[in-house]
Amino acid sequence: MSVDSKRPSKIPSLWFRFSGSLDQQGRFIDDDGDGDEKERTKMHFDDLAFYKQLLDENGCRCVDIAAMCVKHNDYCHGIQAIYRLTFNDGRTDLRHGPENFYDSGYYSYHGPTRTRKKWIVMEEDEYLRGLLVNQGEVVDGITFVTNKRRVHCGGLGGADRMDMMTSIPPNMKVVAFCGTNRGVCGRIGFYSTYFRWHVLGSHILMRRLVDQSRAAILPSDDTGNLAFVMQQLTTINNDVFRRIMSFLA
Repeated sequence: MSVDSKRPSKIPSLWFRFSGSLDQQGRFIDDDGDGDEKERTKMHFDDLAFYKQLLDENGCRCVDIAAMCVKHNDYCHGIQAIYRLTFNDGRTDLRHGPENFYDSGYYSYHGPTRTRKKWIVMEEDEYLRGLLVNQGEVVDGITFVTNKRRVHCGGLGGADRMDMMTSIPPNMKVVAFCGTNRGVCGRIGFYSTYFRWHVLGSHILMRRLVDQSRAAILPSDDTGNLAFVMQQLTTINNDVFRRIMSFLA
């Protein structure tokens, strides 16, 4: 699936990782027609264009992975992402991404485990940080690593060492998957983008609500209390507030 490099995008930077390739260690990519797009079209599935299409919907503020469906036996047959769109007026909507499932050849039926689909439903404040991949000739198993838990799907075979695939910048979340087909899922990759709003959003919104007299922070003298922190953040001057936010970003 190709990506229209001439179309304006709200994505500032993307981190790309792909199992069993030169991109296994990860790298930043930019959709500026510098050759990255041509290399990524070698994938048999790539959800980046679908993610960008959702992000470009009128009034859409952010797009997050709300759930994932993994088809597997002792090998992974593929993955489907379900997205939650959040709009500027507070509305949310769910959209099903492409069904990237493959089921042919030796690996599709080999092994004692019956083929099934496993759903991973994310909590509202949960996001995907990366993958632990059991990689051999195909993807044997995937452990999904979120900010709250780890969930494994598939088998435990493959190479002796699992491939820990995360974004090098710590403040990023996985937003789209990609991969290849070898009867089942041959290789798996993902794209990550920054999630600064998850860190800064509540502080910025609370400060704005207090300024508008629409909210108030209960006074507290306990420096270890969240109310004390919020009290300080809502009363300090703008320059100091911006400085603190820059460290959190």
